[in-house]
Amino acid sequence: MQPLAILFTSLIFALACAVVFGIVVLHQPLALVLTIWQGAWASLGSAAVTIAKTPPLLLTGLSVAVAYRSGLLNIGCEGQLTSVPWLQPASPAKEPICPRLC
Repeated sequence: MQPLAILFTSLIFALACAVVFGIVVLHQPLALVLTIWQGAWASLGSAAVTIAKTPPLLLTGLSVAVAYRSGLLNIGCEGQLTSVPWLQPASPAKEPICPRLC
């Protein structure tokens, strides 16, 4: 039950941050949140792009967490994130691990 509470707490905190940011930049907070939601999930194409771009970001965050837990400082995350598309064609696998969504 605790991981679910952490998930909802972080979602509510992120929503509150978006609302505060909307107020600070003098935009309507609800319109800002709806625009973000529609940009990420409104159509099948935008949902596919969101889903396709999420795993590299999650794996980059995981690499930072693993390095931090082992006592190392990982300052090359942006390089790791941008080097993956360049290294994919050089991999010996004939088919990509994840099929294209669009």
